[in-house]
Amino acid sequence: MEDNAVVEHPNLPASPIATAYELIEPSQQFRRTVAPGVSLACDRYRSQVQEMGDWDPDVVLALMWRESRCSERLVSVTNDWGLLQLNATCWAGKGIDRLPNVAHLPDDISAPELRCDGITTATPAAQWCFHAKEEGLRTGRRPSSPCDPWLQPEINLQVAYDMWLIRGWQPWCFDDRSRASPACQAAADSPGPPQTTD
Repeated sequence: MEDNAVVEHPNLPASPIATAYELIEPSQQFRRTVAPGVSLACDRYRSQVQEMGDWDPDVVLALMWRESRCSERLVSVTNDWGLLQLNATCWAGKGIDRLPNVAHLPDDISAPELRCDGITTATPAAQWCFHAKEEGLRTGRRPSSPCDPWLQPEINLQVAYDMWLIRGWQPWCFDDRSRASPACQAAADSPGPPQTTD
C-alpha cells in the first residue's frame, strides 16, 4: 500500500475518492472523483446541505459519500456516527453536539479509555456511545445511546456545520495518524468558514 493511500472504514468498500492521488483545484478534486456516486446516492440531501450555511455543498456531499455512502444509520468501528460520520470520541459532550447532556455513565457501563488526537478526553457521552457501538458489533443489536440523534440527517448536518465553523474541513480530512490524505488535502486547503471580525 502506498504511504499516501486513504484509509477507509473497514466496514465499507473502497470509495472512488480513495484512488485519487493527484491534487487539483480544491472543489474540483471532489467533483471529479466522487461526482457520479454523489449525484446518485447523496443528492437527496443537497437542499438540506445548502440550507445549512455557506459551505460548499459539492464538498459536503462528496465527504458524505466517502464517509458513509450517504447512509444515515451507519455507525463505524471507529465510533463515527451518521451521514458525515461525526466522531463521538472527539465531539460528543463537547458543547456543540446537540446531544442530551450526560453527567455520568449508567452503572452497568464501564468507562472505556478513549483518545482523541492522542489525548484522553472522552466525556461520559462519548464513552456511552462507544459502549453502544461495541455492543452493536458484538451482538448485532446496538443499544440506544446519547449519539442516536446523530443518526437523524438534519441533526448530523447541523453538528457537522458547527464543527466546520470551528475547524474547517479538518475533522474529515485526516487519518488516524493525523496525516492529510491526498484526496482530502484539497478540501482541507480550500476556503474554510468565513472569518468574522469583531
